[in-house]
Amino acid sequence: MSFLTWIFKGSAPNDKTGTPARQAADIINNNFAYLENRIVDIESPDAVLKRGDIDTSVLNVHVDADAFEWRIAQVEFLDNPVFDAVLVAATDGYYRKDVLLGNNTGGYNIFKGDEDPTSATEPNLFPAGTIKLGVIDVYGAVITGFIPVDVSGKEDKANKNQPNGYAGLDSFGRVYSSQLPSYVDDVLEGYLQSNVFYVESSHTTVIPAEAGKVYVDITVGQKNRQYRYSGSIYIQITNGLIASTDDVAEGAVNKYSTLSLVMSYVLSGLSLATGTPITATDTILSAFGKLQKQISDNVSAIALKQVKDDQIEISTNSNVQNSWHGQTILFTSNCVITVPSSLNAGFGFMFFVMPSVTVTWAITSPHTWLATPVATLGDASYGTTGHLMKRGNTNTIILSV
Repeated sequence: MSFLTWIFKGSAPNDKTGTPARQAADIINNNFAYLENRIVDIESPDAVLKRGDIDTSVLNVHVDADAFEWRIAQVEFLDNPVFDAVLVAATDGYYRKDVLLGNNTGGYNIFKGDEDPTSATEPNLFPAGTIKLGVIDVYGAVITGFIPVDVSGKEDKANKNQPNGYAGLDSFGRVYSSQLPSYVDDVLEGYLQSNVFYVESSHTTVIPAEAGKVYVDITVGQKNRQYRYSGSIYIQITNGLIASTDDVAEGAVNKYSTLSLVMSYVLSGLSLATGTPITATDTILSAFGKLQKQISDNVSAIALKQVKDDQIEISTNSNVQNSWHGQTILFTSNCVITVPSSLNAGFGFMFFVMPSVTVTWAITSPHTWLATPVATLGDASYGTTGHLMKRGNTNTIILSV
């Protein structure tokens, strides 16, 4: 629910459907008046300003003059008269809580509560223009006690804007600048030399040293470093302007990423599980892991391929060796060469049978010949060349001469 009245600006410029100017001015004034009253209500709410006590006897109530003080609707009631009243008795054996009220005429009222045979409940709705001062306990035809309202947490108005008191607020609800510490506004610029600030760079006019102020050293090269005065020396509180990392010293824990520091980093957490292509989203650590995996996998694959042509001489009976893969085997004396039961997939080698040397071929299961070979006899003049290979991952051995 809005308590303010709105001004209608019309549907279009100059269409004369909006609120007339004089009527709009009245609306604005009324809105400001409402807001002013609300501010006053906030700054000076209804409150008990002074808590007193009462005298009771049977059902008789007596309040001394000026025993209580209160404020209602921004009006303070400070000089209040004597008050005497006789309460109505509760039903025999019943409890009741009556409320002593101060009113907006500077007088008192008794607000009668509801009776209950076990425990009474304090009323909480009172007539307009009144304020609760305390609760009177009644049992049957006797007053059994009085509890005044608690005002222990309230400040005395005399303490407003006083030392050890509280700061007052302006019409906008803000603390007056006169109540703020001086250093909030006092930032002084000067030239620091030998624990003294000067107005000029020539160090002529001394700036008085005061606690609670901020001093900025504008000496060339000092980067506007800031200081406070301790009472005897100026203590630096900031490093001034930080234009780059050159203005910040390296710490013991947080280090700059220098080349030597980066080169000394240990590759903790390196994983060699993945050899997929490196992408722009990979970290340096993951990229190293992928690269090493790719290299390792390629080394294993290359090991199975013919990448060299060294010579091995065989002069006695022998089994074909996986180490012959990719080599040139020279048979220099008559011998029997046996294909063993196990050879690497894709295995193969070139061979040369020296002149007049005979090589007899044998094979071990599960390997079988593609075509059963005869003994290879080296040509008497030039010798004989050939090739033995295993067909992929099968058990078929191919011998060609």
